Amino acid sequence: MSTEKDIASMTPKEIAEYKAMVEKKRAIKRGLLERGKKRGYLTFKEIAEALEGFEISTEEMEKTYDRFESEKIELIEDMDK
Repeated sequence: MSTEKDIASMTPKEIAEYKAMVEKKRAIKRGLLERGKKRGYLTFKEIAEALEGFEISTEEMEKTYDRFESEKIELIEDMDK
């Protein structure tokens, strides 16, 4: 994950790419949130697959899980609920 110091040393193109990546990750999380609200649950596997390829810290992942749970979305291991 980029820090402010990292961003300060980026070229304008790198900053644009970074911002696009951040927005894409947000959009994926919003999609997961919507799906979870409709179904009432998400699996850890589908969350991991949706966010695969993104750098996500443990803290960010915990915040993501907390957000889902605050929206009454159950997080389950697999489809055998």
